[in-house]
Amino acid sequence: MSLQDELISLTNKENISSISIYRHTVYVDSKYVGLSSIANNDCQLRHEYKIINDVGKLHLKTADKLAKYFKSENFLERSIGLATINSYINGPQILPKTEIINAFDLVKEKVIGKNLAIIGGFPNVKNVRENYNCRNIWVFELNKQYEYELGPDKYAEYLPNADVVLMTATTLLNNTFFEVHKHLNNSYNVMVGPSTPMHDLMFDYKMHALSGTVVTDKIESRLFLEQGASYHDCRGLTFVTYLKK
Repeated sequence: MSLQDELISLTNKENISSISIYRHTVYVDSKYVGLSSIANNDCQLRHEYKIINDVGKLHLKTADKLAKYFKSENFLERSIGLATINSYINGPQILPKTEIINAFDLVKEKVIGKNLAIIGGFPNVKNVRENYNCRNIWVFELNKQYEYELGPDKYAEYLPNADVVLMTATTLLNNTFFEVHKHLNNSYNVMVGPSTPMHDLMFDYKMHALSGTVVTDKIESRLFLEQGASYHDCRGLTFVTYLKK
């Protein structure tokens, strides 16, 4: 069974209460509230836009049916599927198992004198490059904007030599997770972002820490998201890290 199928199997035939697609975020309210980023591959969104299957009727689907969108070739449908899966995983019940610690703070001591690989567009990369005492910092980005960024064609060259890998959970949405996964050697691996499924299953796929988001106030979080807030501006969310035991 694939990772996608294993995650989908965590849902059931329960009706969803609501689904909303905001500027940055898909929000699904079922057992709990699940979030997923929208995979902003600009080229895909501009030139290969596809209408959402059964748009206007998504709220009539059961969670297990909506979760299957995670296997879609449509980037937005994939985000809908992952948000549905996270609505079963990332609820308040996970909070006692987690710690309030930022992923970058978690690895800061681990990367002293070592090789750090960062996969995805994180806003604090500049701070890491200037202030972390790494031997090497390799930053990978699909849509490269800076001279120091590397493309996916360099995974095989650099990732086996990484001591610590920080990857955005968007890798689950844009077809890069398994390409990254096969090049991970003995590194300490952290998945970061509100799309992160905080479930033990991810530890079977070489993850050691999962830094994600739990919606602790539905009304407040929805108010902020529907007005265009980014995750960092949004209230009603708790950012936590689930560590492999």
